[in-house]
Amino acid sequence: MVKAALKFNENMFLCALTDADKINVALLCILHEIGKHVMFYDTINVNKFKMIYTALMRSLVQDVVELNDDHQLSHEQINET
Repeated sequence: MVKAALKFNENMFLCALTDADKINVALLCILHEIGKHVMFYDTINVNKFKMIYTALMRSLVQDVVELNDDHQLSHEQINET
């Protein structure tokens, strides 16, 4: 899964038991996408991509939000995307 998440630009379907670290695979995919947009001097061109992470359980979503320090989007921010 690590190789698929970090090396390939293909869709991935992952089905695993609870507590099987599926969120880590999702984070690897996120890192791969960010890595495709690194520019000179280690800056990231954030205008070239957007990501949405969905989860069935609110606790998983809260973990990702807290990881990114993105606590809440305003209506204006949602409309801009």
